[in-house]
Order: sequence, then structure tokens, then C-alpha cells
Amino acid sequence: MRSNRAYPGEKKWKGWLYVLPGLLVYFVFTFIPILETVRTSFYRWDGFSSQKFFVGLENYARLLTDNIFLGAFTHNLVFIIFYCIIPIIIGLALASLLGRGKLAGLNFFRTILFLPQVISMVVVGVIWPGQLHLN
Repeated sequence: MRSNRAYPGEKKWKGWLYVLPGLLVYFVFTFIPILETVRTSFYRWDGFSSQKFFVGLENYARLLTDNIFLGAFTHNLVFIIFYCIIPIIIGLALASLLGRGKLAGLNFFRTILFLPQVISMVVVGVIWPGQLHLN
């Protein structure tokens, strides 16, 4: 039977002591500002004055009926689809095809797929030393 200890003689809570500083930084600089933003979104506030008026969900109702926001949201969805989702699907499909093994010209296709990464490193390697001697 496996014990709860990570290593023999070491307590399980010691691992949490190593993770705790990172979790605290995450909580202070990410989670608290997100909660404060959500809380502030229920108020009418110009960002400068000290007066805040509680309006509840009115800000969200106004946002969802704003044509400028809806247009911008639609444009962002198009960018997400064409620059995030479709390239990931194509990359996964190509990786699946090239990883199966028995395909005519497999080494050629692997080379063509990997070439842009190699070329960019070669270009940086050729240009970088030349930039150092300009001073």
C-alpha cells in the first residue's frame, strides 16, 4: 500500500510550503483584482471621483445592447476562430498524420513542416553575431 508521503520520512504538508509563496503572489496580483473588477462593475463610476452609485446589472444590460461592443465582440470571435482554433486543429491533424508512420514521403513532409522553425533559428544565428560587431 502506498503512503501519503512524497518521500520516506517527509511530511506531505512540506510540499505545500514550497508552493505557498507562488500561490500568494497569484492570489494578490491576479485573483483579488479580478474580484474587485467584478464588484466595481455593479456600480456607476467614472474612475476618478469618489462617488459610486450601485446600478446592479444595468451596466451589463447596456453593454449587451451596444452595437459598437457587439461589433467588436464579433470581430474578436472571428480572430479567435481563424488565428487560434483553426491553426490548432490543422496542427493536430498534421501531427496525427505524420506520427502514424506508414505514409509515402513521410520524411519529406516532416522536413517541410519543421523547416520554418529551423530557418528562423538559422537567420537569428547569422544576423545576431553581425549585430554585435556594429558597435
